Order: sequence, then structure tokens, then C-alpha cells
Amino acid sequence: MLSTFEPSNGLNLFILSVEERRQLKTLGLPDKRTTIIVLQAGGTLSFLGTVGLTLLQGEVTLFGTALYPSTIQHSIFAPRSYPVATITGGDKSSTHPLLSEATWLPKKLEGNLTPDHAIFLLQDLDCGIEGLGQVCKTFANVFEIDSDYQGVDFGLTEFQPVGIFSFTIYW
Repeated sequence: MLSTFEPSNGLNLFILSVEERRQLKTLGLPDKRTTIIVLQAGGTLSFLGTVGLTLLQGEVTLFGTALYPSTIQHSIFAPRSYPVATITGGDKSSTHPLLSEATWLPKKLEGNLTPDHAIFLLQDLDCGIEGLGQVCKTFANVFEIDSDYQGVDFGLTEFQPVGIFSFTIYW
């Protein structure tokens, strides 16, 4: 499944400023590049790469597993040699309200805090696995593709969204 998510900066995609990122400590998260995604019920965001996901509101599924709001960051490794990772907004998002620890959310997001949307953070992992191809050529560029979201900045270094268009996987 490929993405139905249509990113719009300031509407459903918010790249946190350095000042806003300092508030991540309330969730026990590191001060790293961070993007907030607002995903509607049934919406999908597909990607390759490495990223940390923290669900703040709603329900999503990833690789068939339902995730619910918590301060736990889920590390996701999605190389092109495996099925494309797809985050799907759940239909029961309204039963999982915003985490109390997330009251610091930027004011610009308030209009999107409707109970039927899933709201989650995506963060750079900076774990080093992306450099595995330098040691073993078999893994060179294993987390990279040409993104269909040309011109859309997700604010993350190792996150490669896959759009609604087809893409080529190089083996």
C-alpha cells in the first residue's frame, strides 16, 4: 500500500523548531529533528528509512500492529529489501485522546487537534545503520529511494516517504 497522505506544511505536517524541540523532554524524548504528522482515519503514510515514532493521540497500525498513545518511541527500520513501511490512521482514534504530557504542542497545531485524527512525532534515529553500506556493499543505499514527494520537506534526514505514485526499487 502506498501513501494517501498529502503533506501540507502547517496543516498536517509540522517541523518543530529548535525551541519547540526542547519541550520533548516532557515526553522523555531526545532533542533531535522532529516532525509532527496529523493523519486522518484510514489515511496512510508509506516510507523507507529509519525513524522513531511516538504516538501522541489516536490509533495507528504499522506492520499489522496497533499502536496507541504513549511516551514510548518506536524505532522503525524500513529498508527497501523489505515491504514498504506504512502507517495507517485507525478508525478508533477518538477513543485515544491526546497524551497529557503533550500539552506543549505548538499553538499552530491547535486547529488540528480533532479527536478523529492520529497525531504522532517522527524523529531522526541517528543510529548509524544507514552507513552499513560503507562496510558491506550489499547494503549500500538500502534505505534510499527517489521520493515521490519532491519539494516536500519532512525535516528528517533518513526518512524517505513513498507517494501515491509507483517507484523503482533497485536491487
